[in-house]
Amino acid sequence: MMLICGGCFTGIESTKKIGLSREERKTLAPTAEELYLSEISSMPDSVWARGKRFIVAGDRGSVLFEPRKIVSGNYSLSTGDTLLYIDTHRVTLPDGSRKSSLRFSRGEDEFSYVPYSKNDGQVVRSDEIPGLVDPDMLEEVASKMLGNTYWILTSVWEDSDGNKVEGRRFDKVEVTGIEAGNMIFPVKVDFRDSKGERRSVLMNIGQTGTDSRSFANLFRLSDPRADHSSISEVNWKNIMNGKVAIGMTKDECRLAKGNPSDVNTGHDYQHSLLIWNYPDGTMLYFVDGILRGINAIPN
Repeated sequence: MMLICGGCFTGIESTKKIGLSREERKTLAPTAEELYLSEISSMPDSVWARGKRFIVAGDRGSVLFEPRKIVSGNYSLSTGDTLLYIDTHRVTLPDGSRKSSLRFSRGEDEFSYVPYSKNDGQVVRSDEIPGLVDPDMLEEVASKMLGNTYWILTSVWEDSDGNKVEGRRFDKVEVTGIEAGNMIFPVKVDFRDSKGERRSVLMNIGQTGTDSRSFANLFRLSDPRADHSSISEVNWKNIMNGKVAIGMTKDECRLAKGNPSDVNTGHDYQHSLLIWNYPDGTMLYFVDGILRGINAIPN
């Protein structure tokens, strides 16, 4: 294929950056998946009862929390430790600003946390404390998800030892447990896949699908295969394993790899050329809507 060239990094004249079309983006109306956990929300410190539990997720607690009274001799906080809320009071910092200081106990030990991003009088919510997970929120997630079957959208899984493993997109999974995650993703969803293997994924608790680890971006409530019955078994297997192959359509490639981060378009005398770019460096070249090149301009 002879392309008109002009100095663009793709070598295609008149290449221009374009946004995804209306059809290529999901509609603005929230989906059933986006609404699925929408009733779960954090609580402000103004309504926390003394003794409210928090779970330490990550070993940065020793940096974020100041020891106030240590009886045990252990000044560090470790993953899995339980902290109990004592109270919130105001403190004056060296610069003269006043902040909320939250006190927690671990047995006879006491720690304090000052959320520097909050001004005096602003509330602190139970999902805003770095390194702590609110078990009440985990229980609400468990009440919605535990024992249920979903179709998983991500191939980034973990095994029982926490090692990253390559999973299968759109596989049918049954949720077997909800646990505390880590400092970034507070929820760990344990499941059994279609082969009977036990795996897990990390998740955020959010009301929309804008977060890459929200429920809506990790799971579907219905079998996606039923919506794509026209796709061949060969291509569906590629899709489940996150692979693309020459001859696949744009929709099939999107199912396999997700939406591109950047889209460019060009043309020659007979055909239109569409280039999808992904954060991992993958470039897909479509001629008249069909994949004709992977990481290289098709001939």
